[in-house]
Amino acid sequence: MKKYAVLVLMLICIFFNIANVNASINVDAEGCVLVDLQSDKILFEKNKDLKLAPASTTKIMTALLTIEKCNLNDKVIIGKKPPFADGSKIYLIEGEELTVEQLLNALLIESANDAAQALAEYISGSEEEFAKLMNQRAVELGCKNTHFVNASGLYDPNHYTSAYDLYLITKKPSNIQSLEK
Repeated sequence: MKKYAVLVLMLICIFFNIANVNASINVDAEGCVLVDLQSDKILFEKNKDLKLAPASTTKIMTALLTIEKCNLNDKVIIGKKPPFADGSKIYLIEGEELTVEQLLNALLIESANDAAQALAEYISGSEEEFAKLMNQRAVELGCKNTHFVNASGLYDPNHYTSAYDLYLITKKPSNIQSLEK
């Protein structure tokens, strides 16, 4: 019940544009940030720059780069590695053909690690090269506490982000006008 009260309080603060919400909010998460999207003003934060494992929120950066680099109707032929991806997947088959849109849906709705790897390979040739692109884009977005090593978020001690950096990644970049190119 306490979690719901905090959520309602945060929504009220956003709705009424209340600037100072720091009074006695307790958040169980190790790191979090609440930001006014109009002004970019931080309304509440807890360890906003603490480096944490992002898990499947990594897929937000994978989706962002996919939207920036591809057309939704592009055809992707599944390579040798995606069918063997660890974790959640849609069981892609080598040689199978899907559109970027279908893979994005699998990535974001099913949290499919095989779709993340397939998109990474389609865009950059390998997941390792895609991770370099992810890190470059993170720097361009202003991230200071982020480093990616894979497209899916599978745990690796060198794969991390912070609550504030995740905000920067999820905030709509000014260069994305539409999903259709």
